[in-house]
Amino acid sequence: MKKRILVFVFLILQIVFTSGCWNRREPGELGLVAAVGLDKDGENKVKLTVQIIKPGEIKAPVSKGGPGSPKAVWVVSSTGNTSFEAVRDFVNQTGRRLFWAHNKVIIIGEELAADGVVRYLDFFIRDPELRRRSFVLVARGKAEEILQAEHPLEKIPATAIEGSTKAGKNSSTSAVVNLKQFVDMLTSDSRDPVASRIELTPEEAPKKRGIETTEGGGKEETVNRFKVDGAAVFKRSKLVGWLNKTETRGMLWVTGKVDKGIVDVNCPEHNGLVSIEVIRASGKIKPVIKDGEITVNVDIKTEGNLGEQACQLDLTKPEVLHRLEEAEAAVIQEEVMAALTKAQQEFGADIFGFGEEIHRTFPREWKNLQKNWDNIYPQLKVDVKVKTLLWYTGLRSTIKVRQ
Repeated sequence: MKKRILVFVFLILQIVFTSGCWNRREPGELGLVAAVGLDKDGENKVKLTVQIIKPGEIKAPVSKGGPGSPKAVWVVSSTGNTSFEAVRDFVNQTGRRLFWAHNKVIIIGEELAADGVVRYLDFFIRDPELRRRSFVLVARGKAEEILQAEHPLEKIPATAIEGSTKAGKNSSTSAVVNLKQFVDMLTSDSRDPVASRIELTPEEAPKKRGIETTEGGGKEETVNRFKVDGAAVFKRSKLVGWLNKTETRGMLWVTGKVDKGIVDVNCPEHNGLVSIEVIRASGKIKPVIKDGEITVNVDIKTEGNLGEQACQLDLTKPEVLHRLEEAEAAVIQEEVMAALTKAQQEFGADIFGFGEEIHRTFPREWKNLQKNWDNIYPQLKVDVKVKTLLWYTGLRSTIKVRQ
């Protein structure tokens, strides 16, 4: 009988303690954040801008009403002395507590990034609700303006920004970094951070039939679209400059983060271009200390297929393929040197992780080098070697064009 009573009491306790909905939050009580932007506001304040999803508009059919049609997101801003204060202040405008688990991107405005990002990102690192896989991007201009821009294919602009960022990784033209990776670089003693660059590109909106977009019927309406490419370069925690697409890929060749991409090379001894698709690539950094002098050897290897030929070449000849491989290696070498020159001479920022590799390979020597690394790095000798290999040339091995 006692055993039965104990079992009964145990079951009752299980029901009491496992039925918990004590901390439940109904979707109707939350503001679902899809993207957040950080801008500097005045001397010491931060301005947060969020895209809040409007669930009722997600499944609604696409409206043909033009500019007056309802949007699937609400873009709202809040200001505070800290990011945490600004976040809490949102409830006064939205009437709902912000829910961060669906956040896709964190966009940092140019002015705030130049001032230093550590104090403003602390909230996003501490809060357990935020995804560490959210992409970090730096805006040329204000983050608020980026979040206010619309996208012709996506109801939720944050989804389009996330997609464009991923596309930059596939084309190897953008420094794709998530929150965890960005924070790891910020806290590193031997590497400077990078992040994706995002900016607005004005476009002329086409006139609708029978509707004038401006009062005089002259100029067409201008709309802003966002574009993700290139990289933002930091020196410790402060933005110091930008890399274009070519320089960004040069950096990615060195760090072994080129995933895919197209390399255009001039046809050997002919006019025209050949496009080579990169299918595999690797980059290895090996520091060497000899007679007290540091040299960093960078070995880059790529494999690719010929995607397009716009000149007359006989690809059945091995020597022609070899010349194409050499031409591709020369292009890659130029991209790497462009990135190295800008990072070392103009920014003085070790975005390649040379310091990390030296620390890992020569920990004792690094203790002394680290103290003077800011002066050593700009003069650091870097030896780059590139090896390329072409596999597949397509169904056609020759092409002849009548002149």
